[in-house]
Amino acid sequence: MPDPLNGSVRRLYEQQPYPPRNPDDERRRLIETAGDDLDAISHFGFGGHARFDHGFRVLVAGGGTGDSTIYLAEQLRGTGAELVHLDLCSRSIGIARSRARARGLRNIEWRQASIESLADAEADGFDYINCCGVLHHLPDPDTGLRALARVLKPDGLMFLMVYGEAARAPVYQMQQLLRLLTPEHLPLSTRLEHTVRLLQALPDSNPLRQSFALWEHDIEDYGEAGLADLLLHPQDRAYSVTELHDLLLGQRLELVQFVGAGWMGPVGYDAGALIGDEVLGRQLEKVPAVDRMAIAELLHARQTRHQCYVAHRAATADTASPESVPLLCGALREHGRRLARRLSAGREETVSVEAGGLRIEVRIPPSPAHQLLFRYAGGRHSLAEAHALAREPVGSFDQFVVELAPVVADLVRAGLLVMSDRRHLGSACRPLAASA
Repeated sequence: MPDPLNGSVRRLYEQQPYPPRNPDDERRRLIETAGDDLDAISHFGFGGHARFDHGFRVLVAGGGTGDSTIYLAEQLRGTGAELVHLDLCSRSIGIARSRARARGLRNIEWRQASIESLADAEADGFDYINCCGVLHHLPDPDTGLRALARVLKPDGLMFLMVYGEAARAPVYQMQQLLRLLTPEHLPLSTRLEHTVRLLQALPDSNPLRQSFALWEHDIEDYGEAGLADLLLHPQDRAYSVTELHDLLLGQRLELVQFVGAGWMGPVGYDAGALIGDEVLGRQLEKVPAVDRMAIAELLHARQTRHQCYVAHRAATADTASPESVPLLCGALREHGRRLARRLSAGREETVSVEAGGLRIEVRIPPSPAHQLLFRYAGGRHSLAEAHALAREPVGSFDQFVVELAPVVADLVRAGLLVMSDRRHLGSACRPLAASA
């Protein structure tokens, strides 16, 4: 018997596909999605040794209108890898397929089905699964994650996003208010009109108005689809860090790394860095790791969503291996050599990333070792080769990587550096801003 809540979720997205996308926009831009960069997947899931070729299987579970599917398919174009887009909603799948056609992508299999049906229908398993913003809309998230865990290969990697409990408290207050003011039996168009009017009438004391910057993207940029997804969703829950840990533990999955910049990334879950008090820092050292992350979430309540890589068993890349190839990411991707030149002038450089109100700074000493790192972090040279190309003394290779270790660790935590290996470089393509 179909679950009535799954039915109501499907009806919502048939009326308001989310996120709203126009397939014509594919001619001018490519949306990069959190967690889905192949270099990062290789680093955090496959020790830097992933082969994105024939036999590599990807599942986008609850792919909606296709952001992750399109970004992954563009990177995997011509590799022979298999990609499955799974979603409940025919209209969302239709939009995603139109986007794929606009780009000439033919490496996607389209399935209209529920996540819960996966375990019965899928025998081969997947190397990488993206499940972004889906579990918290299921009638039974544990059952959904169990189905995903069953089809994730033993050495595979999953990107998971669920809502964050502390930050979303104002959203749930507003959802309750709207259920009282504009009941669910009314047409969605009427409820959306009432929601717009209510937002315009909110007093300054209202928690949602006070935290408006956290929801501005959905409310201002995504229009009616954003309002429906944020404030009128029929099935919606959030997780604290502790509840997320328990959810993963129930399926014998381990947290590999929080993903993203600012509050969404690893630094946002570092209570010690956020507090910055010596006495409290010593007390934090006595607290279990999961509780420290929970403290960080409660400190600032800015994690509107928890984004993380999870796995049956982690295989993160070795950042000190001679064969490891450093790859700059994000804002640093195109600026390695420029940084190297500035470091050669003898000045300490600071790399900054700002997201969600949190500014992350990585200080880089102007040593020959750090100059080498940034000069050759473009994916063409291993650490051993960079060391061999030194024009100034940098000591032995072991001394070289020991000196680099603090900066490399900070760059990885900030989402600005990953490690791959030479064989991976020919497999993962870097997509252009729009399809060729």
